[in-house]
Amino acid sequence: MLRPVEASDIPALAEWFRDEEFRGLFGYRLPISSEYWPNWIGRNSEISYQRAVFMICKSGQHSDTVGMCWLRHGDQLNRTAEAAIGIARERRQGMARSAILALIRFGFETLGLNRVECRIADFNTPSKQLALSVGGVEEARLRCAYYWNGEFHDLCIFGMLRSDFDRLHGQA
Repeated sequence: MLRPVEASDIPALAEWFRDEEFRGLFGYRLPISSEYWPNWIGRNSEISYQRAVFMICKSGQHSDTVGMCWLRHGDQLNRTAEAAIGIARERRQGMARSAILALIRFGFETLGLNRVECRIADFNTPSKQLALSVGGVEEARLRCAYYWNGEFHDLCIFGMLRSDFDRLHGQA
């Protein structure tokens, strides 16, 4: 289940983003102070074409959050957006796949997107496998475009069109 982010999520977000690996999934490289989160919630709690941030709930319980996902850099003219997902707790249980499919469906159905893409560091095998498992296509590789732990890594760009999604997962 996906739900919009809200102020009550600040403790979980602060905890998750203390983890360098989790922060990196969303492009945050530096540690984040606790004072950052109230303003972040204020900017991200409203769903818009440019940004839609959701908490991932394991069950129907509002407080049972295990991670977050978002669509960002929405381009209304070209009807595209970039997806990102991070599971902080209870990984390897299929929640990421369910959540990313729900997020992509939201993008196609609600926002009217025609294309969703994600950027994944080449060393992040689980995320690349997730992208492929939902029908993403590796479209590009940006050489040495991602700096992590003192090394440059290739950045893989996976894309999915609405027509791909409809064919694989039913009409969006």
